[in-house]
Amino acid sequence: MYSFIYYYMVKLLEKRNQDAKFNAAGFVFFIQVVHVGLVFAILKKIYLFEYFRFSDSYYENKMYMFPFALVALILVYIFFKRRHNKIQKKYSNKKVLTTWNTIIVFSLMLFPLLLMIYLLKK
Repeated sequence: MYSFIYYYMVKLLEKRNQDAKFNAAGFVFFIQVVHVGLVFAILKKIYLFEYFRFSDSYYENKMYMFPFALVALILVYIFFKRRHNKIQKKYSNKKVLTTWNTIIVFSLMLFPLLLMIYLLKK
């Protein structure tokens, strides 16, 4: 699923952007963060637990999480950079930039995001 999203974004950004691979990896990273966040939101609703926080300050929590997110983004980029040729061979004879694929890719991001927001409302 993530390899298809990566290839879709590479093809979408290829003509407009010089570094389409990094931006596509960033989009996949964002979708992975949304999916993991949805899992945590479901677990929070079921088991009624609180997330780990470094401090009570929202700003400090963001600053502490930034290095972890940056390392994770770099790892996702390296992973897809190494697998780019394999992914390209897999989807090369298929038409990727279609309306149906656009609906699928963005629904894989929007529906989990909206469900996560709904579950985390107090």
